Amino acid sequence: MEIRKVLNNNVVLATDSDGSQVILTGRGLGFQKSAGQQVDASKIVQVFTPTSREDYVTLRDFLVDISPEYVGLARMIVDAAEAAWQTTFPQALIVALADHLVFAVKRAETGTVTAHPLKAEVSHLSPTNTNSHSARWRWPANRVTCHSATRTRWRSLCIS
Repeated sequence: MEIRKVLNNNVVLATDSDGSQVILTGRGLGFQKSAGQQVDASKIVQVFTPTSREDYVTLRDFLVDISPEYVGLARMIVDAAEAAWQTTFPQALIVALADHLVFAVKRAETGTVTAHPLKAEVSHLSPTNTNSHSARWRWPANRVTCHSATRTRWRSLCIS
């Protein structure tokens, strides 16, 4: 893939082998790079294929401010959900989830607690998981099986 434009150190606009424009994310992907150079494929975390100019602008604006680690984590979560539920989700879900993860981590780091507008409904549907502030949601046993490899990476999602 050839770089068309460096958006920041971690996000570049490139042309793939088919000549289509793609947005690539990865730690240091655009560092000291310029248009016309080849992309280091080993650094690519995610490939986004915008279908319109509007999609490109939206993806660019979101991805420039999101660390590739959050994009990678969002991709892992979406991959696990797709495998578990045998379906596919749109690429936009990865960006939205990564953005959500960034702000969730920022809130956790600052100790910011936000009101949960659906707390009563969640308590009614699953009363054992909402008794305290530290309670964590558990995957329903009939939908997803958490394996030890994923538990290590997703402690907050897979509780043994």
